[in-house]
Amino acid sequence: MLRTIIKEPLLHFGVLGALLFVLYGIERGGESDSQKEIVLSAQDIERHIALFERKWQRMPTRDELQGLLENDIREEILYREAIALGLDQHDAIVRRRLAQKMDFISADITDMLQPTDEELQVYLDNNASSFEEPARYSFSHVYLNPDKRGEKLAQDAGQLLKKLQQAPAQGIDTLGDPIMLASSFSDSEISQVSRQFGQMFADALLKSPVGEWHGPIASGYGLHLVLLSEAEPARPVALSEVRDKVEREWRRERREEAELAFYRSLREQYQVVMAPLDDSAVELAEVQEE
Repeated sequence: MLRTIIKEPLLHFGVLGALLFVLYGIERGGESDSQKEIVLSAQDIERHIALFERKWQRMPTRDELQGLLENDIREEILYREAIALGLDQHDAIVRRRLAQKMDFISADITDMLQPTDEELQVYLDNNASSFEEPARYSFSHVYLNPDKRGEKLAQDAGQLLKKLQQAPAQGIDTLGDPIMLASSFSDSEISQVSRQFGQMFADALLKSPVGEWHGPIASGYGLHLVLLSEAEPARPVALSEVRDKVEREWRRERREEAELAFYRSLREQYQVVMAPLDDSAVELAEVQEE
């Protein structure tokens, strides 16, 4: 019977709780009454009412509101007790979360900045390639399947190319071999072409002459005869066209600069003592990465 009682998990928790209570009493025996005070302001109560109303589309009852406030009290009490017992020490998750909150401080300050149009224009001018309207291409293609044509692939491509060059206006849907891709593309960015046909095809398309059939151009599918009908070059844009995007990137860059400056200002106040690195281990890691 005694052995059964000793094995009970609830008994273990009870003993552990008693020990913690004794240790905590020793550690905090001199704590003042003011440190035991928890204040819930009118703003705290109004915040809970507003959040409840937004979620449930009605006002909370007195009992519901009291329950929400009691959750706050419970969380605050457990938080203070955990800090008093040092439970925040040597906890990687807690440390990471607090470090993130420190980062949020500098980020929040930066987010309050309001850039002028002059500042955004300078940023746009310095990063024009990131915001320019990309080049667009319109083209048609005829596909030749290597698996179907085998050794005759190159010969068939040459004959079909001559036919297209002599009669470019004829319908191309009936020529070549079936493929899941469309036979014509209009106003496509080169990144879209690359996703559809592969980078090798996209690079070749950039060098293609406009207005005449040529090829073959290789892709991941096989060979293509291509008619590039229009190539519209990339063009710069006015601030009014991309203001939101420019401001978003301007804020991101300012936030990164502020976080780095904030960290460096704190870093200068610390002296870091680091154990020497094991050169052999570092060299081995570098070799493995290669």
